[in-house]
Amino acid sequence: MKKWLGTILTLVLLLSITSTALAAEKSNPWVDLPKGNWAYNAIVKLAQDGIIENSHDADKILTRYEVAKIVARAIAHEDKANAEDRTLINKLSEEFSQELADLHAKISSLDKKVNKVNFGGVLILKYDHHSEGTTPNWVFKTFDPKKYTPNQVEGCKFVLSGDYRVSDIWTIQTMGEFTRDFEDVVAKGTGLTEGNHDETKGMWVSGNFPGFRMNLGRYPYKDAAYGFVLDEYISGVQILWGHPSPPGPGLGSGVGPSMTVNFGKLDEGVNLMNWRGIPSSYSFIASYAQDDLLFADSAPGIRSADIIYPLSQKTNLTADYIHLTSSDNSTSSKSFAVAGFDTKLSPDIGLKAVYSKSNYSTDNKGYMFSLTYKGAIPFVPRSWGVYVNWTKAEANSTISTVDYDIEDCVYGAKGITVGYEYIPRPGVIYTIRYIHMVGITSGYTDFKDNFIRVAAIIPIF
Repeated sequence: MKKWLGTILTLVLLLSITSTALAAEKSNPWVDLPKGNWAYNAIVKLAQDGIIENSHDADKILTRYEVAKIVARAIAHEDKANAEDRTLINKLSEEFSQELADLHAKISSLDKKVNKVNFGGVLILKYDHHSEGTTPNWVFKTFDPKKYTPNQVEGCKFVLSGDYRVSDIWTIQTMGEFTRDFEDVVAKGTGLTEGNHDETKGMWVSGNFPGFRMNLGRYPYKDAAYGFVLDEYISGVQILWGHPSPPGPGLGSGVGPSMTVNFGKLDEGVNLMNWRGIPSSYSFIASYAQDDLLFADSAPGIRSADIIYPLSQKTNLTADYIHLTSSDNSTSSKSFAVAGFDTKLSPDIGLKAVYSKSNYSTDNKGYMFSLTYKGAIPFVPRSWGVYVNWTKAEANSTISTVDYDIEDCVYGAKGITVGYEYIPRPGVIYTIRYIHMVGITSGYTDFKDNFIRVAAIIPIF
């Protein structure tokens, strides 16, 4: 009895040692796969059938990890395999499942590390020709306001953006601009701000949560009505529900309703209610600074709500309410309401319309109608588009805008913009724009402004 018991215990001990060794061998991806293992023949068979490229020496001993990498390549080309080869691939997948899982985890981890930091750079080259019937900047008001002063200014701007992914939820983002004009724009009499300017435009943290997104810091804001009233940087907090995307014919359509709210301040108060000028936005027409103390404030407060509602796959409605307050209560607050509409009249033709109104007592309404044909898609070579905008913006109907050439807090503005865009190769955009505006404020209706810009937008990296 004792002899049988001793024999059984010895066998159990041997089996446990052997199984532990085998388990350790199988769980260690760097252990050699024994010569003569069936997996070697399976690899040769898959290579002969063209499923994988087997470049290793037939007599070389591979580790389990090296075999797992070969199996991963076989799985990727399983669609080319016949029934027999699929059986082999499945068998190999089961045998090396742990190594394949580890390999996937390592690749995923590496991808996350590689994609943690991203940078992008865009170079803008431009040539301007500007001729105006009055000189709209206070620096030049000693000039004869009836005298036309044609001028040309060449320049460039480099925009650098970057982001750092802190986690699956939070990302830090930043954007800077470096502007250089090749001539002294003040001496040339353009009325634009000086052309050598470097600025960190924004730095903010974005959070992506179930059901909503959030931005904290100094971030870019564009009202839902295509940036007609306000296109600026806000220091504060922004919360977005739904699926907000840039509105416009075909861009945000059919995604679903969305709402955005903002609470904060506008840091560039001195530049509000007039053109931000070349350093900030490469805008087009300059104007007097606003006399309203609210906009001479260094940081007027802002509260806003924006809604985008797709009516169909082709049509959107937009609405905005923007409320500005004085940070030191030195003047009364002001409110702006904006409504927008865009649709696709055909696959190639788009229509946009905007109406804005503020609670100023006079000169408080703005309108814009835009027709587009085709469209330049930045990463589709040889795509192109043309557009025509008709705008009428009274002096107190907008705050600070970039894409529309209508903002002038003294003269107001009414007229047309005609533009053409072309994509010669992915990411590169050639543009030409002609603007003709006339004043609409009482006492300034003889003001005329003609502007031509030729520009190239080139991604650097």
